[in-house]
Amino acid sequence: MIILARESRKLRQSELAKKIGLAQGTISKIEKHGIDVSPEIIQKISSVLNYGLTFFEQPGVPVPMVLSYRRRINVAKSIITRIDAVVNVRRIVIQRLLSEMDISFSMVPVIECGKKNSPTDIARQLRKLWNITDGPIPNLTSLLERKKIVLLPVDFGTEYVLSRSILTDANHPIIAFNRMLLGDQLRFTLAYELGHLVMHTFCKVNSSRDIRHEANLFAIEFLMPQKVIINDLKKNDPEILWLGELKQKWGTSMQSLLYRYNDLGIINEGRKNRILTSFSRHGIKRREPKEFDVPLDAPKLLSEIVADYKKLYKLSDAEFIQKTGLTSDDISSMFM
Repeated sequence: MIILARESRKLRQSELAKKIGLAQGTISKIEKHGIDVSPEIIQKISSVLNYGLTFFEQPGVPVPMVLSYRRRINVAKSIITRIDAVVNVRRIVIQRLLSEMDISFSMVPVIECGKKNSPTDIARQLRKLWNITDGPIPNLTSLLERKKIVLLPVDFGTEYVLSRSILTDANHPIIAFNRMLLGDQLRFTLAYELGHLVMHTFCKVNSSRDIRHEANLFAIEFLMPQKVIINDLKKNDPEILWLGELKQKWGTSMQSLLYRYNDLGIINEGRKNRILTSFSRHGIKRREPKEFDVPLDAPKLLSEIVADYKKLYKLSDAEFIQKTGLTSDDISSMFM
């Protein structure tokens, strides 16, 4: 837990060692080999890292699931290390709450992707399995939370990392997402991570497969099913105002809609690229017009779990904070 605490606070071993008056080698031994540490040292570590003593009393190790990230290709290792630590700290807290409340969630459906099942096929199967009516999904956040997938907003400290899906020790799925995301970005990101959970997390995946591409294909069909959206796309050319109207209806970005025009063969590659060039020229590619923004559907499940936990154990806010070992800011950051 000391490693997670230190990395989540963006401190190197040498920095922690200096702050508590120990050699870096000693900190390394403590972290690697779990050697006995005096209560005085633990108190100093707790004070420097701003975690309560109870935080260091619980078991917990990081879960390395790098493939479940949605991010840019080139992101500094230090950024990923810190995000890994923050997400894992919160995972450990969440799994403790669920365990002590004896809550057991059913697993997400597992559908193997391969020759018989493309990501597009799987997206259609899941919509049917979950009884999702044809057309746009009004509130994807609410849908996933009804399926007991915990959605966790996190300050990633960068716009280049969008999300990470992870499991508790009991295989409860958690999707951690960048709290900077806009409404349409969040919807696509959640659909992308859902694709990972359904197709990859519980299945053997050959290293030659491009699972990021598969998750993208799943998300596209899950949010914009071909048999329905094609009629909307054919009504008008992909001009900015029309794309904006479609964005508000389908809850997906203008750019993703433009790509849908192209992959369904309504416009060719050259036309798509010319429109993207126009987007860049008008600054739309980086930030689409605010008048077309999609409402941000904030998650509620985690706050309900925390409220139920505090009620079950008759804890005040202060007592809950003390029991988790987190700070009030840490707790607040777990909700929108």
